[in-house]
Amino acid sequence: SVYFTLNYFLIFKTMKINEALIVVDYQNGFIPEYVSRVNELPVEWGELLAPIINELMRETRVKWWLVIATRDWHPRGHMSLARNYIWKNPFDTITYNEVTNAKEHTTRLWEEAEFSLEDLQIELWSSMWPQVLWPDHCIADTPWAEYFQWLDTELIDHHIIKWDDPKTEMNSGFFWREMRQDNKIIRLVDILRDAGIEAVKVVWLATDFCVRATAIDAVKNWFKTIIESKAIAWVMIKSPEDTVKYLQKLREETWVEYV
Repeated sequence: SVYFTLNYFLIFKTMKINEALIVVDYQNGFIPEYVSRVNELPVEWGELLAPIINELMRETRVKWWLVIATRDWHPRGHMSLARNYIWKNPFDTITYNEVTNAKEHTTRLWEEAEFSLEDLQIELWSSMWPQVLWPDHCIADTPWAEYFQWLDTELIDHHIIKWDDPKTEMNSGFFWREMRQDNKIIRLVDILRDAGIEAVKVVWLATDFCVRATAIDAVKNWFKTIIESKAIAWVMIKSPEDTVKYLQKLREETWVEYV
């Protein structure tokens, strides 16, 4: 009957998986307790967000929605790490024009670099933005690349590894070359679409880099996108006032919402 069909449709719509939580890079390499003796990227009070993120993951799973986590997985020779540039220091930047116009004796790479200056030109040309050169962090196959121990990984449905190509910048979890699981190429956008996801919520680190890039790419792929402000952390931005200004500007420019 029409009544039965309508009720069945409403029940189906209620149960439909339509939102995903994306936890960006909650790894030991950003937790002060683990990085005090190595050259990494400690985020002040980062460990205190674990209960909040775990609760968000539980709320997501109770509704039969998806929880996805990304991890940085840098080879030591990655183009984004300052250690590979003889003339650079951590938090310096490098640009396409700098590499293209510099003389050979001023732009040399250490032998451990897994990319050439030609690779660097191609990558910098494709983005046309300065590349921040980071201190070592979340190096592949080290304890610092593992999830922070307080994160309840049993609640995670899909694990996305990024930054594993030494020749490519990969801030966004949507980057097509870096999505691997069980040795298969899996695109994050396909995981979301196959599950009927219509909206995503993005949390953790760093709001001014990987969270931002992942959120913007979610919008570009037609997902309603929200940054959960109670569960984010920053690399460059420090004050609460600047946080609000940053999120407001991001919303105005990209349609990424925040709560």
